[in-house]
Amino acid sequence: MNQKENKTHIGDLVNTHGIKGEVRILSSSVNPAETFAPGTTVWVKDIEFKINSFRLHKSFILVIFEGVNNINDIEYLKGNKVYGIKEDLQEGEFFLADTIGFDVENNGEVIGRIESYMDLGPYDSYVVELNNGKQTNFPILDQYIIETNIEEKKIIVNLPKEFLE
Repeated sequence: MNQKENKTHIGDLVNTHGIKGEVRILSSSVNPAETFAPGTTVWVKDIEFKINSFRLHKSFILVIFEGVNNINDIEYLKGNKVYGIKEDLQEGEFFLADTIGFDVENNGEVIGRIESYMDLGPYDSYVVELNNGKQTNFPILDQYIIETNIEEKKIIVNLPKEFLE
């Protein structure tokens, strides 16, 4: 597998933060503390960066890349996707971005397909295009998600009727 196939979307570099080169990333990782740990290599616009430090701030990850000490060194990357290596994942872990396009199964029936996800502050939410042409979203919480099957590209859920109407 070549390196390009090995990369996966782990977040979006949405803005800078302050004047010392820190960037604000909206993470799509289920475990951002490991995904953005110091020493980890990431790519933005096919440019390789090593993470020097990270911290959580509201619903964002704030990151400083090694060798970046000034907002002018990094500002041109705003609005770009951040990629990491898939092998960095532990068994059973996945990136939310990798589930886009997965079928959603509720009570044994495929009800739709995942279109995207949203960060709603205290939790993330999947946006699902239902088979009837309508769109719904539901929180990515254990009370609704029974299983995420990466191999079969489906998510098995137990959703109340209000999410399906």
